[in-house]
Order: sequence, then structure tokens, then C-alpha cells
Amino acid sequence: MKPINDIPISQIIPGKNDRTIFDESGLRELADSIKEHGLIQPITVRYAEDCKQFEIIAGERRFRACKLLGWQTIPAIITVLKDKEASAITLAENIARKSLDPIDEACAYQSRIESFGWSIEDLSKYAGTSTIHIQFRLKLLKLIPEIQKLIRGGNIQIGYAQILADTNLDSNFQLIAFSRLRDNPKPTTGWFRSIVSELKEKQDQGILFKGPLFDETYDANQFKTKNIPQPPHPDTTMPPKVGRNYKEIMLNQINFWEEAASKWDAIGKPFKRNECRSAAQALTKALSKGFTKR
Repeated sequence: MKPINDIPISQIIPGKNDRTIFDESGLRELADSIKEHGLIQPITVRYAEDCKQFEIIAGERRFRACKLLGWQTIPAIITVLKDKEASAITLAENIARKSLDPIDEACAYQSRIESFGWSIEDLSKYAGTSTIHIQFRLKLLKLIPEIQKLIRGGNIQIGYAQILADTNLDSNFQLIAFSRLRDNPKPTTGWFRSIVSELKEKQDQGILFKGPLFDETYDANQFKTKNIPQPPHPDTTMPPKVGRNYKEIMLNQINFWEEAASKWDAIGKPFKRNECRSAAQALTKALSKGFTKR
């Protein structure tokens, strides 16, 4: 067992931690626990490049919590490690403790691929997790920064984030997919998978959408929702009675609501789209019954 030394906190510096966000309330809770029960597990450090300080390898949250308590020294295990060895220990601790948000975890894997040339199999061995899990996390880095931020904050569940990352949508289509997820109060993974697949088809066909972040999107060929009136809706619009007879009028009204549904769909409003489709279906049923009676 390696000896434990009490090291002055003033001589300790953070290492290359994978964590980019330290939750203040979480640190305070940890500090309260350490105050009550003591520091059960010492931190791990190595000599810094100047050999006058110590660099943290594992335990930065514990180090920060002890600083909050005003400790002057902290129990630590001093190791002699090369960068690659130190990085492996840091990764193993962070993944084992499940203390990283999904984006920090993905960046942790990516940084080791770039710095040390590690393979997915290497990462799996050092992190103690599956290669599939690592591949899924790395795909999150394909998402635009704004959506990554929402993932960090827990505003997008990881299951939906993985579906979106797995589809290779460009930035505009990612925003459209997010807006549809946001507007659905009871989404399911199956529903969202169909949405992103539909958007991927439109992207592959060269259909372009563009618009401001998390705002109303544009139908590139027709209108911008903020400056031009909204599409027709059954609550606010009566379909025109155009046609030479009952059948033509009904068919034109059915087409009217189907076109309205497509416009609502283009701007990411699934409920209004569905209500327009329901209006079209009701007219179709009424038309069918009308001719059956005749």
C-alpha cells in the first residue's frame, strides 16, 4: 500500500481533469460530508513539471471541497506517472464514479484518442465500459454546441440525444428536430426516431431550412412564421367552398387541410399539423358517407 502524506493545499494544482463543470451545491454537500465523516479516500497526485508543486491525478472534487472547509493540508498519495498513465487513472476514476456529464465524457474519450492515439478498445479497457457505450458518447460531439449545452444541463434526455446524434443531421435540421421534441409534451423514442429519419430524408433530398436558434424555423420556399401569417388551422379558419359540386368542394377542402398540415409540419408544430390532418380525415369520412347514402 502506498504511503499517505499530508500535503499543503497551497502546493497542489489541478491536473488535466475531464470535468469542465463543478456544481457548487454538490461541492458544498461533499464538503459537509467530509466535515462530518472525514476524508475517507485521499487524493492522488504526482509531481508537477516544476517539481515544486503537486498535480492532481484523481480527487479534484475532494480537493475543492476541502478547500471550502479551509483545510491547510490534505491527505494524498504521491505517484510517479507519465502523462498516458496519469490520463488512464483520471479516466477510470471519472467513469467509475459516473461523475461526468455525457458531453464531458465524450470529450474525455476524444482527447485521449487525439493525445495518445488510443483506440476504442483501449478506451474501453481503461474506462471499464463497453465499446458501444463509448462510440455512442463520441457521436454526441457531432451535435451543435447549443444542443450539447442542453444535454449538459439535462434538458434533453440522453436517449433522444443519442437518436439525434446517430442520424448525422446538419445544424439546421438538428434545430428543427429539437424544436419538434420540445413541442411534444409526451414524446417517445420511437416517435422521435421517425422524426429525425424524416428530416434526414429531406436533408438528403436537398430541402433546405434555416432559422434562428430555438426560434420559429423557416419554410425556405414559402414563409417565415414571425413575419407572415401562420398557416390555416381549424380553430381559426374556415376552408373555402370552391368547386362546381359537393364532391369538388369537399375534395378541395380536404386538400386545403392537407396543405395546411404540411406547412405546420415544416415549422415544427406537430400538434397543429395533426389537427389539420384530423380535419382532412373528417372531411374524407364525411365525403365517403355522403356518397354511400346516395
